Amino acid sequence: MSFYSLNYTLQDVIGYALAFLLSNGDDRTIYGVSLTTYNKFVNELEFLFTEDFSNWQPIDNACRKYSIDLLIFSDLDPAWHSLAVLKTQRPPLYENEHYSIFTCGNYAKIR
Repeated sequence: MSFYSLNYTLQDVIGYALAFLLSNGDDRTIYGVSLTTYNKFVNELEFLFTEDFSNWQPIDNACRKYSIDLLIFSDLDPAWHSLAVLKTQRPPLYENEHYSIFTCGNYAKIR
């Protein structure tokens, strides 16, 4: 199971995710991926934490594409304001006043 967020910056979260998903030998960064590849994934995944959502479809699509099972939203994420709507469609696995953990992608379907 893969999960991302919880007291890390968006860049940390994506970097750790990439460490598990990718490994190549050219121009390695601290995460074990090239800077070009790292920046590509930051650009492709940052919307998960920065946009407002009215449903799970774009989130689940990204989670399936990148094999992400859990997302951990922080009250510092701009997407935090979308959670009231998203919680009506899928309950969180856990939440408190600062964090909310949700299943996503394929994992949301088997839960």
